[in-house]
Amino acid sequence: GKATLLRDLRRVPEEVWTGIIPKHRRKAFGETVSSSEAVDTLSLQVALCGLVYALAYPVGKFLSLGSETAWGAMFVVTVMVGMAVRKLMEKVGAEHLLSPEVQKHLAGVCVDYAVAASVAAISLPALRMYAGPLILLSLAGGVVTVSVFLWLPKRVWRNYRFERTLVTYGTLTGTMDSGIALCRVVDPDLRTPAVEDYVRGMPLMFLLILPLYGLLFLPLRGYGSAEAPLFYSLTLLGLLLSLFSFLLMWKKMGLWMGSQR
Repeated sequence: GKATLLRDLRRVPEEVWTGIIPKHRRKAFGETVSSSEAVDTLSLQVALCGLVYALAYPVGKFLSLGSETAWGAMFVVTVMVGMAVRKLMEKVGAEHLLSPEVQKHLAGVCVDYAVAASVAAISLPALRMYAGPLILLSLAGGVVTVSVFLWLPKRVWRNYRFERTLVTYGTLTGTMDSGIALCRVVDPDLRTPAVEDYVRGMPLMFLLILPLYGLLFLPLRGYGSAEAPLFYSLTLLGLLLSLFSFLLMWKKMGLWMGSQR
């Protein structure tokens, strides 16, 4: 009953459970913006997505500074470049080349394949080798994350709280793709602004978590060396300072004052 568009599980459409839409409920794939004799609309939309990624790749490579770990921020970089390309297209009057519905389906395809690829990339031997630490970290992270989300939504979001919670929870416990996939369970057509708002806020989020990405290199640098305790201590100190900064920021924003109406 907390979802905006889905108030009762008994009213969930059959296709949500089966995954197949009945013939009488099927609708058009999207608006065509180009003549198929010249270039198909789907090809054009894929090409635009490819253009954004081609522009984002060198930016991500530069920001990674040769570290494979930093490539985890590639999604954020691509979003920022995509927003810049969209603004440029609007400025030069080329936004009519975009087909929002087709782009939405392309986003769905990317999410589906990204989730499947993430699961397929899991190494079973490595999973067996580190099963104990992984279970411990998963339980600890799960408890902390769930505890935060029992407190956070009413103090941060004024509307679409359930959908925004799903997007954020899925992202924090997996990736942005996981968050979008989770939100699509209660909002298949992404009619609520939960996903769009989250994506638009990612550039600011990227700036805020940039120091945390820097902290990732400290334990890696000290691992196996005689100076490992020093690097681990610096990492812990950095995390505590980051936590204090975020708590101070939340207090300034009035998030300690109770739930938002």
